[in-house]
Amino acid sequence: MAAGFGVVFAVSSGAQDRCADGFGCPDDRLNAFVATCLSQGSARDTCPQSALALCQRMGGDDQTTTGLAACHTRTGHAWDLALAEAQARLARAFGARKPDGPALAARFEEDQATWRAHRDAACAFAYGLHGPGSARIVAGAACNGRMTAERTLALWTLMDMWAPDARP
Repeated sequence: MAAGFGVVFAVSSGAQDRCADGFGCPDDRLNAFVATCLSQGSARDTCPQSALALCQRMGGDDQTTTGLAACHTRTGHAWDLALAEAQARLARAFGARKPDGPALAARFEEDQATWRAHRDAACAFAYGLHGPGSARIVAGAACNGRMTAERTLALWTLMDMWAPDARP
């Protein structure tokens, strides 16, 4: 992993610890927007861009490199929170299936761990691709948010098909 990469966009665990300066801190408005947007059914596909647009409208210097990176990081936090909730709901639903529940839940957790490793590697590459310039911060944060949003949408589709009672 590139040096400093994990500091730019922390996953939900420990994210609050990295917010002392206010850069990319989780935002309750974005968290609520993402949660509400996910409940919109067929309109879910627009949620990632809509969440990013909301972040950019919320103010500040969001067209600067720092502002763009912070916005991508904040929306990434919101998607990470939604992903964790969807993962937990699906794991419980799969675990309750008879007779293969526990094994199915374990395979699902393994799939999630593999996906996270892929996301982290892909976004480390996106970060490193931009060399020492500040654009790498935006590229890494954007990659993390985009891939996490895509995975969250995929898990919601999985919930729709296999565990509709697990939805909030």
